[in-house]
Amino acid sequence: MRKNPIVALLLTIALLFAVVAPAMARTPEETLNDAQYLHDQINLLETAGQTSNNEVYSLWVDFSTLSNANVAMSVYKDGSTIPTNNTIFPLSKVFTWKDAEQQLVKFALGNIANRYRAEPLNTDITCITYFPDFSQRDSIPFYVYGQHKTEAIAELYSGIPTCFDIAYYPPNYDDDSSPSGFSGSMSKPITPIETPVADSIKEGTSGQVMSAIFAIGNTSITTSAGTVTMDVAPYVKDNRTYVPMRYLAEALGAEVVWDQTAQTVTLSKGDTIVIFTIGSTAYTVNSKSAVADVAPEIASDRTMLPARYVAEALGSEIKWDEVTQQVLIITPEIEPGD
Repeated sequence: MRKNPIVALLLTIALLFAVVAPAMARTPEETLNDAQYLHDQINLLETAGQTSNNEVYSLWVDFSTLSNANVAMSVYKDGSTIPTNNTIFPLSKVFTWKDAEQQLVKFALGNIANRYRAEPLNTDITCITYFPDFSQRDSIPFYVYGQHKTEAIAELYSGIPTCFDIAYYPPNYDDDSSPSGFSGSMSKPITPIETPVADSIKEGTSGQVMSAIFAIGNTSITTSAGTVTMDVAPYVKDNRTYVPMRYLAEALGAEVVWDQTAQTVTLSKGDTIVIFTIGSTAYTVNSKSAVADVAPEIASDRTMLPARYVAEALGSEIKWDEVTQQVLIITPEIEPGD
C-alpha cells in the first residue's frame, strides 16, 4: 500500500534533515501536532483546488520552462486566487527536473525550513513535489504555517532564485576536513546560506520584526499586518528606491501630513518628526537639518519618497535584495509600556 505523498514527505523531512536541525522550544508533541495540522490543511486546499487560506500561505515554483533555463514563482495568501507576488528569473544553465527539484528541496526544506521550525520562529514549511500517482509536478507548492509565515514566505521568495547553484557537501562526505556532525548530510552547504529575514527576528521577546517588503514594479507589498495593494509601484531612480509616501508611512507605523501649498511631507512617529520637501534634498529630523542624495518627487499623482532616508529617520533598517529587486524594511520591536 502506497503512503500519502504529503505524509511520506513530512516523515522524510524529519528523518533526512534532523542532523542539521537546531534545538526547538516546542515540545515534540506540539511539533507533531503542528505538522499534522499543516498536513490536514494542505489536503483540504488540494482537494478544493485552492492555493491558500488565512492560516496557510503558499509559494509555487513553476518548472515548466526549465528547458528554457527559466523558473517562475508565485505567492498566495489569505485565500486569494490572485498572487500577491510573482516573478520569472533566469537559471545559470538548463537543469533536468530531478536536479532542479533536489536543489530546491535541499535549500527550502534542508536549510530554510529547519531555521524557521526552530525557536523563536516556530513556523513550518513543507512542499509537494509529486502527484498522488507519483508523477512529477511541474508546479511545486511550498506551504507555510505558523506565527512567522509572512517572513518565511519572504525568505523563500528572496532565496529561491539563487538556490539552484548552491554547492553542498556530497552525501558520503566524511574525511578529516568534514565538519563534525554533518557526515552524510544532504543539505550542508559548502558556503553558509544567508537568511536575512530570519536574522531580523532576534531571540527573546524583544528584537526586530519585518515591517514591510516592497518589490520594484509590483503594487503588492507584504507588511506585518498582511498584504496590501497600492495604486502605484516602487521604482529605482538615481540608484535609490522610491516608494509611495502613504504606504511607507503606514508600514512604519507613522502618521503623515501633506501640505499642498508648501509641498512638504511631514512624518511623525512617537517623538520623531521628519519633514521632506518635494524637489529638495534637504530635510529635517526633529528640526535638525540633514541632506539626502536624492529628492522626493511626485509621480503618477503620488508623492514618492526615497525609502532609505525615511526608514532610517524613523528608526528602521533597510535592506536591498538585488536578486529579487526587493526592499526589506526592518523595525525594532517595542515592548508594551516602552
